[in-house]
Amino acid sequence: MFSKRLQKVPAYVKPPRFSPTTVLFAASVLGLVVGGTLWVVSSKSTADWAFAATALLALIPTLITTVRAAIRRSATVDVIALLAILGAVVLGEFLAGAVIGLMLATGRALEEYAANRAERELSSLLKRA
Repeated sequence: MFSKRLQKVPAYVKPPRFSPTTVLFAASVLGLVVGGTLWVVSSKSTADWAFAATALLALIPTLITTVRAAIRRSATVDVIALLAILGAVVLGEFLAGAVIGLMLATGRALEEYAANRAERELSSLLKRA
């Protein structure tokens, strides 16, 4: 019975793939949830470790994007986000850094979703023409 269902799946349906952007978004949400839970249940210092890890996790792709933009001699908004996350971590405001990281991950995920949807719709339009 299950194999019959698999045979009915259209060929254009692709299995879900997890892009680095999706993984970063999920990790940011998970880090904030774990940190928030630790904050309520345990102590502030253990929650700060989860928030700091989340902030530093978001810092890595932001740093890479900023360096690539600097090599091309173009400034992006990621410079501001990079400075904000670095400033939050240096000042010990790990929750703020984690929230900024979540905002960046959300923006990137939405941008990727919109680009993929636009590409899919344009490809569909070209096939009909």
